[in-house]
Amino acid sequence: MDRLIVPLARWAAALSVQGLILRDAVWFHGWFCPAFHLMGLLLLPLTLSPVAILLISGITGALLDLLTAGGGLWTSSALLFGALLPVVNRLLAPREGYEGDSRPTMTEQGPGWFIARTLILITLHDLWRFGLEAGRWGLRWQTMPMAITSALATSLLILLIHRLFNAKPRTR
Repeated sequence: MDRLIVPLARWAAALSVQGLILRDAVWFHGWFCPAFHLMGLLLLPLTLSPVAILLISGITGALLDLLTAGGGLWTSSALLFGALLPVVNRLLAPREGYEGDSRPTMTEQGPGWFIARTLILITLHDLWRFGLEAGRWGLRWQTMPMAITSALATSLLILLIHRLFNAKPRTR
């Protein structure tokens, strides 16, 4: 049970930052719209069932839609993220699979694994979100570069925050 409390606290903290502080953040004329709440979803346990991940993702999106009057945009994007998270975890899993108590952090899985997972999932999330927000297929070529730029900036923000709060302890 303790192994679930810390990830859920991280999820609640990331959701609170997104919903209360960054809820209407659109910077550089739409080229960076942070989706910081995804950090909480990225740090959910690797052994959590896909149904639980989808449920938590749906709750995340629904709460953001309520806070920002998103009209379902955040719910749809978060559900896509939740559906893709177990798939990407399986694709990036080591040959032996994940250990029962392994966490999805940079210090446990390695920076390459964490960066690849973060970039893949956030890019797909932002392509979906920006595509829905555009509202029609004719605008996809205009929104695609904005989605990729926003995904890269959000990934960088998450990597920096993760590195800052999950630094390796110094050994003597």
